[in-house]
Amino acid sequence: MKITYTFFYGIKLKFLSLWAMLHFQQLWLLIYRFGHDQELISFIDRQDTVHGPNVVSNISLTFPVENTIPVKLTISYLKILSQQFSLESHQIIAIEKNRLDVLVHVTTEAFSMLDTNKLITLERLPEDCRGMIITAETQGSNVAFDFYSRYFHKCGVEDAVCGSAHCGLAPYWSKRLSKSTMNAYQKSERGGSLKLTMKETNFEVLLINHT
Repeated sequence: MKITYTFFYGIKLKFLSLWAMLHFQQLWLLIYRFGHDQELISFIDRQDTVHGPNVVSNISLTFPVENTIPVKLTISYLKILSQQFSLESHQIIAIEKNRLDVLVHVTTEAFSMLDTNKLITLERLPEDCRGMIITAETQGSNVAFDFYSRYFHKCGVEDAVCGSAHCGLAPYWSKRLSKSTMNAYQKSERGGSLKLTMKETNFEVLLINHT
């Protein structure tokens, strides 16, 4: 199903989904191709409006919150985590889910040693999930970030910097850390840092030094 997104100054584009469009690399291309002289770009679909001030060095977006709820660490989840990421049950702190993704909170040590060499596919995830988030709290007083994350699509491809994954990460870590503003780092091969500011029903994401 295709959805039409309308920039506030009248340009219309079609994409397969809102979340696919919101990957930041595509957003950079849209800004420089169509909105380089605009102060604000708005993306509208049937449910949500996402606003992005046009900043040359950084991108700021407002996303809807997608709260996660705890789920059981079933044998099916354990097999996925073991076979695809070489994770064991004692390394898993929590597993939660929202309408988009499965979120797996692991120990900091397990995250730093995360093995993706065996990763082929995550098709065994529930049908209503598009992928899996693996996340961990940072350690040390000199660390600039509050938490790390990595995002893997169901097909087994890792997303470099997935803004929409933080729809679940932001409220999850806000509760865990008792913070309304957090610094996050998505630790993919390319990587990207994000500043998250929680509000009541949404949160703002500032993408910093994205290359």
